[in-house]
Amino acid sequence: HPDADHRVVLLDTLSEIGRPVIMAGITTGIGFLAFVFSPIAPVRAFGTFTAIGLAFCMAWSLTVIPASLSLINPLRITARRLRSGFSAETGPQRFFARLGRGVIRFRVTVLIGALALAALTPFGIAKMETQDSWIDGFAPESEFRKATNRFNEQFHGGHSLLVKVDTGSERIEGEIDAAALDGMWTKIDARAVPDSKSLIGWRMRLHRTDTLSPSDPAQARQHAILNTWTTWVTDAKTEGELLWLKGIPSHGIAKFGLRLSDGDRVRFELTPSRLMQPETMHRIAGLETFIESHKEQAVGGVVGTADYLATVNFLRRGRKDEHRGIPAGVEEIDWLWREYTRMRGDKRIRQLIDADFGQSVLTVFLRDANFVDTGNLMRDIREYERENLTPHGIRLSFAGDVAVSQTLIGAIVGTQVISVVAALAGDLAVTVILGRSFVFGILCVIPSLLAVLLNFAVMGWMGMPLGVATSMFSSMTLGMGVDYAIHFLQSYRQHRAGIIPAISDPLLIKVEGRSAERIVAIIEAARTTGPPILV
Repeated sequence: HPDADHRVVLLDTLSEIGRPVIMAGITTGIGFLAFVFSPIAPVRAFGTFTAIGLAFCMAWSLTVIPASLSLINPLRITARRLRSGFSAETGPQRFFARLGRGVIRFRVTVLIGALALAALTPFGIAKMETQDSWIDGFAPESEFRKATNRFNEQFHGGHSLLVKVDTGSERIEGEIDAAALDGMWTKIDARAVPDSKSLIGWRMRLHRTDTLSPSDPAQARQHAILNTWTTWVTDAKTEGELLWLKGIPSHGIAKFGLRLSDGDRVRFELTPSRLMQPETMHRIAGLETFIESHKEQAVGGVVGTADYLATVNFLRRGRKDEHRGIPAGVEEIDWLWREYTRMRGDKRIRQLIDADFGQSVLTVFLRDANFVDTGNLMRDIREYERENLTPHGIRLSFAGDVAVSQTLIGAIVGTQVISVVAALAGDLAVTVILGRSFVFGILCVIPSLLAVLLNFAVMGWMGMPLGVATSMFSSMTLGMGVDYAIHFLQSYRQHRAGIIPAISDPLLIKVEGRSAERIVAIIEAARTTGPPILV
C-alpha cells in the first residue's frame, strides 16, 4: 500500500501481528521459566533472567519499534524501490508459496511421514542413558586433558570421593565429686544410662575442673594430659541410683592419677569411641580393600583411618612390614592415635577423626570420574555397607567434589522431566486461551513436542548420553519451537477470515467452496510467514 498513510499501515500491522507476538513471547518465556523447578540455584537464575530478557524484547517489539517507524517517512524509500523495478512479492515468498502448494498436493504423504517419525521415537528413546564427565568434555588433544592423564598415571587420581564412616557418636557426660571415685570404680547417676551393660567397651575420660589451663598452646596441651585420666569400661553394675563403672586395672586408680581429694570436682565423659576398637578398625580396613578393588570404576587408591593406623603402627615397630596392620588391643590403638596426634597436631587428626573417635573420613581417589562408573561404585559401596557394616552399627555417607557432581548431574537431568511437562502445559494453556481454541493450542504444541522426542530418539540411536548440557534443550525447544506454529496458524486464520486479501491460484481450478478458501489461506500463510519464520 504505497499510497496509504504509513501510520495507518503501522496500526494494521500491529493489529495483525500483536496477538501472535504476545503468544510467542509468553510461550518462549514459559519454556525458560520451567527451569525454576530445578533444585540448583544457577539453573533457576538462568531460566528466570532469560524469561525476563524475552519479556523485554517482546515489549520493545510492540512499543519502541512501532514508535520509531511512525517517525519515519517511507515515501522516498518506496518511490526509489518502485523506480528500480521492486516487486511486492519477493523470491522467498514465491518459494514458500510453491512449498505450500506442494505440501497440499502431497498432504497424505506428509502426514504419514510425520506419524512414522513419531512412531519411531520410542525405539530410540529406550536406548538413552544418563552419563556425564567433566574431563571427557575436553578434547583428547587439549593440553589440559593430556596433563590430567599424566597426573592420573603418576598419582592415585585427580578426583576425590569422600566416604564418611559413622560408628556412633553418643556421649554421656556430667560432673561428680572426687569421693565418687572408689579404687578402679567410678560412680555416676544411674538415671543417665538406660542400659548399664551397653557401656561395656566404652571409653571413659575424667578431667579435673579446678585447674586453669595455661594460655601457651604447648603448655595447655601438657596441662590437659596431666589433668585427664582415660580408661575403658570393663564392667558395669547398678546399686540403687548409682551406676558403678570399672576401668582397666593397668590404667591405675583415677583418684591417685589425677591427684584428687574429696571435695574436688571431676568432669566425666563416656563415648563409644569405636575407632579405637580393633574389630571396628578391621571392618574399616575391609571397606578400604573392597573400594580399592574397583579398578574398573577408575579407583586409583584409598586413604583412610585403617591405612593411617597401620602406617603409624609400622613406624612405631621399627618399620617392619609384618607390623603394618591393626594392633590387637584397644590400649595399643589408643596409644597409636595419641602418637599420631603428637606428631601431626590436633588440627590434622581432626581432618581424619572427630574428637569422640566415632566418625572418620575415607578419601577415595578416582582417575576418571563419570556419572555411570561413579554411580556403580557408590551403589556397590552401599551394598557392602548393608551386608557388612550396618549389622554392626556402622553407617556411611558421601561427600566431596565427586559426590556433588553426581548429585548435580542427577538433579539437572531428573528435573528436566518436570520442566518439559511444565513447559508443555504452560504453552498449551497460553495458546488455547489466547488462541480461543483447543485445536489451535494442540496444533501449536505438537511440532515442538515431536522435535523434543526426535532429539531424544536420535541421541539414543547415536549413543549420545543424557547429561547436564544435553538435557537442558528440551524445555527450551518447547518454548521457542512453538513460536513458528503460532505465527503460521494465526496468519492462516487471518487469511481465512478475509482480513488479508487472497489471490487466485491455478491449484484451485477444480476446487470450490470452503476447501478452496482453506487452501488459499494455507498458501498465503506460507507465502507471508515463511520468510520471517525462516529468518
